[in-house]
Amino acid sequence: MKLAEIKVETFGGSPLALHNMPCACCHTNYAVLDLSTGIFQPCWGCRGRGWHVAKKSGYLDSLWQSITRRR
Repeated sequence: MKLAEIKVETFGGSPLALHNMPCACCHTNYAVLDLSTGIFQPCWGCRGRGWHVAKKSGYLDSLWQSITRRR
């Protein structure tokens, strides 16, 4: 399996960047790159509909695993 080649071009100390990463939610628009963290967020349309990127916490992950193991 070959992974996509994501290209990011920054402009010196500018808060702007160009990239080719698609939105992880809709796959049609471009994602929003948060330059302070380096994390791609959903596009503005998906963000307006409530989508966001979150890290699973240890508690929620263990709860989810205990629920799914019972099936």
